Amino acid sequence: MRVLEYGKENKKTLLFLPCTAEPEWAFADSATLLDYHVIQIVYDGHGETGEDFVSVEKTADDVIEWLKQHGIERLDAAYGCSLGGACLIRLLAIGR
Repeated sequence: MRVLEYGKENKKTLLFLPCTAEPEWAFADSATLLDYHVIQIVYDGHGETGEDFVSVEKTADDVIEWLKQHGIERLDAAYGCSLGGACLIRLLAIGR
């Protein structure tokens, strides 16, 4: 998994989980216009991660670990579509 970040200087944080096979650059222009620190996930098996996609569960665990490692304990917003929606539901289901 790779993580792209936009607007780190903004106080509010948005976790962005895009859809399956969406190019990682597709939302770059939009993400920079938001008044959020946008954390965009590039899933294993997508883009140039060099890894194979394993599961929604592993992806959710990887996202949680990344957020913890970067001291992010609270999100102001989250968006997930398609595969991203499944990952977001998993995060919500396990209460993280």
